[in-house]
Amino acid sequence: MNGPEFLDEDFFDISDAEIEFDLTAISAEPYFEYDNRRISCSFTGHRIITDEEKKTLLPALKSTILYLLSQGVKEFHCGGAIGFDTLAASVVFDVSREHPDIKLVLELPYENQSCKWKENQKKYYKFLKSKANEVNIHFKNPKNKEEAVKALLGRNRILIDKSHYCVCYHKHEKGGTAYTVNYAKLHDVQIINLAE
Repeated sequence: MNGPEFLDEDFFDISDAEIEFDLTAISAEPYFEYDNRRISCSFTGHRIITDEEKKTLLPALKSTILYLLSQGVKEFHCGGAIGFDTLAASVVFDVSREHPDIKLVLELPYENQSCKWKENQKKYYKFLKSKANEVNIHFKNPKNKEEAVKALLGRNRILIDKSHYCVCYHKHEKGGTAYTVNYAKLHDVQIINLAE
């Protein structure tokens, strides 16, 4: 399936660190109300993760998820994007094989999120969707870049509004991850930054 031309493979991936947004425009009002917030965790992070970073992140993610389980967290919400999201979802799935009481929930911005990804990325995305306990699609497929960015940032706010904890891989002061972490700070979400 072909997506709109503006959704080239890296349209949000590489530019993630360059997206400009006004911190004062981030509303303190919750975007979404969620009853299970106290037992939930979300993930946010950069789209480009090197093989060297993966070596460090995989054990860090596993130990963090096991710690959160010990704190009563039962739901893990992932955005399903390339990079940190996919890495986090795969570790949650791996841990769930020994802890079947936990839930992997994919919070997708729109249906055709993966339409311009590489074939191996699409296959893994499909695999994760098949293993998730729940898949939520929050917005209609975008018609232009502005709608796509709005949907992606909206999905990120929903991730935070559903969570008491936010595990992130945050190294840049601009971009979608920075936006999400700043939104989390406004809502007193406990942040665990694996880049620190």
